Amino acid sequence: MRFKGLGLSFLAEIAREKGVSVPEPYGSGGDVKNWYDTGEYDNIVRHLESDLRVLRIIDLNHELLLRS
Repeated sequence: MRFKGLGLSFLAEIAREKGVSVPEPYGSGGDVKNWYDTGEYDNIVRHLESDLRVLRIIDLNHELLLRS
């Protein structure tokens, strides 16, 4: 998803601009490394669940997002 800047946060921003209610993600990929190093595995799970939730909302609204 990093091809030409296509990250999850970029897609979520496009969805918000089109009026889709997308929740803010919990943490970032960089946070995951820190959480792993400090043993905060619950935060990692929460981050992954958040990413999946955002991705699912984008998927359900993909037709709206593809319109110009």
